[in-house]
Amino acid sequence: MRTVWDSNAHIFDVKRFAIHDGPGIRTTVFFRGCPLTCDWCQNPECMQEIPDNSTDDDAVQTVQQTMPIIERDSVYYQQSGGGVTFSGGEPLGNPPLLESFLNACHQKGYHTALDTSGFASPDTLEHFAAMSDLFLYDLKLTDEAAHIRHTGVTNKPILENLQWLADTGIPIIIRVPLIPCVTDTRQNLRDISDFLLKLGHELPVELLPFNTLAKAKYSRLGQPSRYDGVPVQTEEELAESRRVFLESGIKLLGVN
Repeated sequence: MRTVWDSNAHIFDVKRFAIHDGPGIRTTVFFRGCPLTCDWCQNPECMQEIPDNSTDDDAVQTVQQTMPIIERDSVYYQQSGGGVTFSGGEPLGNPPLLESFLNACHQKGYHTALDTSGFASPDTLEHFAAMSDLFLYDLKLTDEAAHIRHTGVTNKPILENLQWLADTGIPIIIRVPLIPCVTDTRQNLRDISDFLLKLGHELPVELLPFNTLAKAKYSRLGQPSRYDGVPVQTEEELAESRRVFLESGIKLLGVN
């Protein structure tokens, strides 16, 4: 069940009964705005600009609107070990709103997770690492030139932030989107695997197969999709992607 907000809202979607955004049954709150412009963005509606003169009062108002939706499923969080996930867009891009949400969720005793690109200042990351129970950390490309070409930004702060975050011991799940001929190449997956091993921490990895669900979103927005017509990976291709990590001894979520 989803609640879609108006085009000027800081929150553009709320998804209840989410089972792929962290442990247990969760509610996922989607923030508008993202510093990355990924070729394959699955949530293009998050990129619509909103006024940049927001205040703490705006954040409080958004939390007041959204918390009743989150609270409806508190019994499911308790029974399943779930909670609330903040995604986007990029939740770290709106610190006042994110802090207000995290405080409200912790007052209720809800487990919280941040689904992030990791593209943020070290101070911002440190601040929210102390307030969050879990990070779902996206790793797309380790080659900087390729990362800039496909996402519009360098990956240096992303990789540096991940090293710092891993050293703190906070629970992290690495998420790798498998984009055909871009991130799902054996070379890129091997490079990601090597980087994770060099971190010195055993971080589990979740592979996210490419899907075509965003096509309808681009059509509604009147925007072209660069991946229109690109087929999803076959089971054999997915097995090959999994094999790269398993051969390195990295734990894959959803794989026994």
